[in-house]
Amino acid sequence: VRGLLAILAEDLAERLDFTRAQPVPSALFPPDLYRQESDVVWRVPYRDGAQGEVWVVLLVEHQSEPDRRMGLRLLCYMVHLWSAERRRLEESGVPLSQWALPPIVPILLYTGSAPWHGPIGVGTVMQLPRELERFVPAHDVLWLNVKGEPAERLTAAGHPMGWLLRAMREEEGPKESLKTALQGAMRFMEGLAEEQRAQWLQAAHFLLLLIYHRRPEAERAELTEALVQAVDKQRLKEEVSAMSKTAAEV
Repeated sequence: VRGLLAILAEDLAERLDFTRAQPVPSALFPPDLYRQESDVVWRVPYRDGAQGEVWVVLLVEHQSEPDRRMGLRLLCYMVHLWSAERRRLEESGVPLSQWALPPIVPILLYTGSAPWHGPIGVGTVMQLPRELERFVPAHDVLWLNVKGEPAERLTAAGHPMGWLLRAMREEEGPKESLKTALQGAMRFMEGLAEEQRAQWLQAAHFLLLLIYHRRPEAERAELTEALVQAVDKQRLKEEVSAMSKTAAEV
């Protein structure tokens, strides 16, 4: 979530304290609203002693076709979250004068290949004359169309998530383009601090799965070898090599 905000709204990402972020349990959502494991809601407080927090609603869409209902779906998430917080405040006896509902930042991460030109809003599922448009609820959506974005934009923020998305952007492209993206991602990840080693290993695992689930069998050995050879540190190279053998066996 931090990586996506760094790409889409860097000024906001810098103001939030992700070390104190907490996931909102899926149990708070009714079954007809919360359907996908990849949909995530986080509560993230402000930095530097500033009061309050932001709720971030992240929808990950792996579907191949755009969905005109996305704006409505996001609005339903937002209204449900505010209603749940209202109930909590009422049940806790907090005086109305002290209520402070959190702002909600919706993010849509679209990984499909079909073009999706937006907009993302409730009005996309309405047929309205112009004089009624002002009565339609409007909210901003941070929207990242992974395969429709220039590769440089994904990595400009210098966050690991951007490099993973850059590899995903090339998952169905020419082999050499994917190889370049994989090697760039691994070289960037290798520069992470030692305390981020677990994150590095998860990233390497993701890239290996990308190769084995998205590329033809004839290309897998070459792409995997390119991934391993992009790592300079011998210990990390051995770990990636071992992961690649496990992935091949599976």
